[in-house]
Amino acid sequence: MRKLPSVRMTIGASVLAAATSFGAAVGVAPAGAGTVAPCSGPTIAGYCISPTSNLNGANLVGANFSGLDLTNANFSGALLSNANFSGATISGAKFTGNLMRYVNFNGATAIGATFKAATLTGSTFVGANLLGTSFLSSSLGIVSFQNANLTNVILTSAATQRTVFTGATLNGVFGWFSQTNGYPNLLPANWQYITCSASPACPAATGVLVGPSANLSGQNLNATNLSTANLSGDNVTGATFRWATYSASTVCPNGLTYGTYLSNCPSNA
Repeated sequence: MRKLPSVRMTIGASVLAAATSFGAAVGVAPAGAGTVAPCSGPTIAGYCISPTSNLNGANLVGANFSGLDLTNANFSGALLSNANFSGATISGAKFTGNLMRYVNFNGATAIGATFKAATLTGSTFVGANLLGTSFLSSSLGIVSFQNANLTNVILTSAATQRTVFTGATLNGVFGWFSQTNGYPNLLPANWQYITCSASPACPAATGVLVGPSANLSGQNLNATNLSTANLSGDNVTGATFRWATYSASTVCPNGLTYGTYLSNCPSNA
C-alpha cells in the first residue's frame, strides 16, 4: 500500500509527457514557451514574403512579387533574374550584389531603395517611383527608366550602356558613370550625357548626366564641353569647371545664357 503514491506519480508523469509530445506534434507550445509567428504574407519558392523579409541569398529566379508590400525587405545576394516586381512596394529594400537580369519593376514604388553593385541588365523601371534610390556601381545596361521618377537618384560608378531615360524625371540626379560599357541611349529633353577623357583633369573614361536641376555638387567637370548644356537650377556647390567650354547656347544655373548680363556660369579659369 505504501508504493501506490509512487505508481500514481509515475503514471501522471507519463501522461504529462505524452500530452506534451502530442502538443508539440500539432504545433501547440508548452506553457511558458515561445511561439513562431505565422507567415503574414504569401509563400514564394518556400520563402515567407512580407515587409522586412530577409531573403539574403535566396533563389527567386522568375518569382512573382507583383503588387506585394516588400518595404525594407532584404534581397541582398538573391538570384532574381526574370522576377516580377511590377506595382510592388519595395521602398527601403536592399538589393546588394544581386544577379537580376530582365526583372520587371514597372510601376513599382521604390523610394530610398538600394541597388548596390547589382546586375540589372535588361530590366525595366517604366513609370516607377525611384525617389532617392541608389544604383551605386550597378550595371544598368539596356535598362529602361522610361517615364520613371529618378529624383535625387544616385548613379555614381554605374554602367549605363544603352540605358533609356526617355521621359524620366531626373531632378537632383547625382553621379559620374563609367563609360567602359557605353553610353545612355535616350534622354529627356534638355539633358545630355557629358563625357570627359582628359585625365587627370577629370576622371578618365567617365560621364555625367547634365540638365535642369541636376545635382553636380562636388563633381569634377574640368575640361568638359558644356557648349549646349542646360545647367538651369543645378546644384554646383563645390563643383569644378576648369577649362570647361561654354557658348552662347549654354544655360547657366540662374537660367540665363552664358555671356549675357548677370549670367552666373561657374568659372572655367
